[in-house]
Amino acid sequence: MRVAGRRPAQPLEACEAPLAPIPRERRQGWVGTWSSHWEHSVALTEQGPLVLTAPDGGKAKLAEHGITTAPDPLA
Repeated sequence: MRVAGRRPAQPLEACEAPLAPIPRERRQGWVGTWSSHWEHSVALTEQGPLVLTAPDGGKAKLAEHGITTAPDPLA
């Protein structure tokens, strides 16, 4: 039987690309997009904020907004 607008299926050996397994998320019905999420841990001290997960304690990015950070206690 031929359906209008559809071409007949090609044999598997005629496919140009190998078939990839379906990701687990797709098999479970998830149809969103891939994304990532990250956060910083911040300590609020009497001298100001200190971004614990930033290499410079958050000084560079917070300075762009006029915020002075606390001195790094490990420096």
